[in-house]
Amino acid sequence: MVADINDNSPVFTQSEYTIGVPENRAQGLLVIRVRAEDADAGQNAQVQYSLAENAVSYFSMNAETGEIFTLRPFDYEISSHFWMRVMARDGGSPPFTSTCTVRVFIKDENDNAPIVLYPVQSSGYIADDMVPLAAPKGYLVTKVVAVDADAGHNAWLSYHIVKATQPNLFSIGLHCGEIRTLRPFVDDDEPKQILVVAVRDNGAESLSATAIVNIAIGEGLPVIDERSAFGLDESRVRDDFTLYLIIALAGVSILFLILITIVVYMRFCRHNYMHRTSARLPVFPSTYGPPGYFDVSRCGTLQNDDRKA
Repeated sequence: MVADINDNSPVFTQSEYTIGVPENRAQGLLVIRVRAEDADAGQNAQVQYSLAENAVSYFSMNAETGEIFTLRPFDYEISSHFWMRVMARDGGSPPFTSTCTVRVFIKDENDNAPIVLYPVQSSGYIADDMVPLAAPKGYLVTKVVAVDADAGHNAWLSYHIVKATQPNLFSIGLHCGEIRTLRPFVDDDEPKQILVVAVRDNGAESLSATAIVNIAIGEGLPVIDERSAFGLDESRVRDDFTLYLIIALAGVSILFLILITIVVYMRFCRHNYMHRTSARLPVFPSTYGPPGYFDVSRCGTLQNDDRKA
């Protein structure tokens, strides 16, 4: 009977495991099960598993089955990825070991509601946004600004007017939050308008926030053009573009002329050098040359002429 000796290391079925875990799950969630096999027999083939020290604060492991569990709920906004090394040790003496890598990606869930940054929502006072009485249709009055701490599609926001002093007076951009006039103002319009805006995210179970927007219609206020307000004078932009284009074309033309000049100069220098070199070579009559040599280059140098007469 041949006795088995421990001459084989454990081998994981995969060198690297990748798994996704939803955030906010309770402690003790099964993450994954890793497996290693040993070609030995008996005690030598029994495998024990362990985690590296960098993972023991977040995960636990069943040493016999290779199952990995969470030790705490995870928050995607704090940590979105974990990397750990798992060791498999056989039961031989001395034991053999092997390792594999486990990557855990935390999946974002819609657990954060939108937060309104502007207008600042305070319990005491909300500032008014002023709009001139002479504002035309489509005039930009103000903008509701909100953010969402989630990621991906869960953070996509949409804006909706759910209540207004006069429902037919203002509109809001679905995804930009810009509030604009639907028509010019008339004398019968209320000088103080209040809008209630709902900001909703795009999660499977949508979360929302509410913004109160106070708009005061003021007589005598100047009508501000959007492009001039943001420094976007169309004619100036067009003139600047033309100037940049002229400068670019001039620069390219100058570089091309310089390149042509360099090429012509190099060819001229090479031609002069060849001419001066040929002029300085001594010219010997053929009668002074050894037999079998002939001036085949016509530059005064002798080369062996193997041609038969």
